[in-house]
Amino acid sequence: MLFRKAEKHIDDWIENGRNALLVSGVRQAGKSFLIHHCLAKSGRSFFEMNLLNDAALAKSLNESAKKGAEETSMVLQIAAGHPLEKGTIVFLDEIQEASELVTVIKFLVLKNQYRFILSGSLLGIELKNIRSAPVGFLTYIDLYPLDLEEWYIASGLGEEVFSLLRDCFANRQPVPDSIHQALMDSFYLCLLVGGMPSAVDEYFHSQDVGRVGAIQSDIIRLYKSDFTKYEAGSRLCLNSLYDLIPTELLKGNRRYVIDDLNKPGLKYKNYVRLEEGFEWLRSAGVAVPCLNAREFVLPLLGSVKHSLFKLFLSDVGLLTRQYGRSTALSILGDRDIVNLGALFENFAANELDKHGFPLYYVNSKSRGELDFVIEKDGALLPIEIKSGSSYKTHKALDNFYNEYREAMVFSPYNVETEGKVIYYPIYMLMFLDNRDYGFSAPGVDLSSLNV
Repeated sequence: MLFRKAEKHIDDWIENGRNALLVSGVRQAGKSFLIHHCLAKSGRSFFEMNLLNDAALAKSLNESAKKGAEETSMVLQIAAGHPLEKGTIVFLDEIQEASELVTVIKFLVLKNQYRFILSGSLLGIELKNIRSAPVGFLTYIDLYPLDLEEWYIASGLGEEVFSLLRDCFANRQPVPDSIHQALMDSFYLCLLVGGMPSAVDEYFHSQDVGRVGAIQSDIIRLYKSDFTKYEAGSRLCLNSLYDLIPTELLKGNRRYVIDDLNKPGLKYKNYVRLEEGFEWLRSAGVAVPCLNAREFVLPLLGSVKHSLFKLFLSDVGLLTRQYGRSTALSILGDRDIVNLGALFENFAANELDKHGFPLYYVNSKSRGELDFVIEKDGALLPIEIKSGSSYKTHKALDNFYNEYREAMVFSPYNVETEGKVIYYPIYMLMFLDNRDYGFSAPGVDLSSLNV
């Protein structure tokens, strides 16, 4: 089984949690599998229901929730087919199909008869209503596709090497060449496979990139099926908005240009409807926005220009799949044939987003554009992403030199420092973290790498 950092938090809730737990995330991120795994290994009594597969049950729970906690408890007992013992954990999967149920979650928790784990796909606008449930009675966990650290753990990288890498990152020292090269080779494979658990699991079981690609195509089709379902009533043009992302990322500035949709009726007067579509994709977790900040000052949110933004796919492997065979072959072979800048930048956006950083970029007509600017340790940290050998060419970073405490450039090359600019290999993005908790990798035995 793949190592997931969220497993520890689910385990902690099973042992000590008092509130209901809501695990949300994009489709195919592995929510249901991980929750079921944690419940099974705990030895606790639990009852599991998938509300997407049982429309009648979802309807009954919605109706019972309108009548109160007692009625809802009766429906749960009937669905189980037997009396549920006190303390039983009730796992309601695809909770967005019975969103009314969450309105009575406060009372179900207060009764202390059962404990609840709720899992929902962000591919459902109902989740916004779920998150507005009574405050104080839900604990939230967002589950993303695998991040790079989880990828390396799946690759067999052990704690000894992770410890060395952390020291190199903190002390700004080069990684031993043999280790650096092995990590970069694995990183390029990560660009191809991505972080969707089913794709990652298939790759490490078969190493068949054809099967991996088929899984990725199925995931994209699943997303578009959901788009069709929701835009039937709201006309959000989700398919068009989503399909344009890979094309826009190939542009030099990566910016999303609405006019490129080039469809009848998509004029400025309809931008409000388009903005609703962008917000839907963001809330669904299938796209990651990077907002334009007009000024290099804290807080970045204060100078955001909402009409300018970059939009990335939520998983770099899905982006590689959409770019097709030539890009995949370049990743596996001659990496100079195809410009991999869009993939590097999409990976960076994914990694920073998973690690809790709101994403911004800063552009100036006179000074140029900074790929990413994040707020860290009370200061602005500009980040440049480079996929090729010209990684030390960064005019915008030079033009903003007097305004930042330090800057970071992530590329395929090893650690260096020049003035206030620190050059890191792209895989060291995994050590930038803005979350309120920390993780250590498990003690996986070293495979081919040795310190």
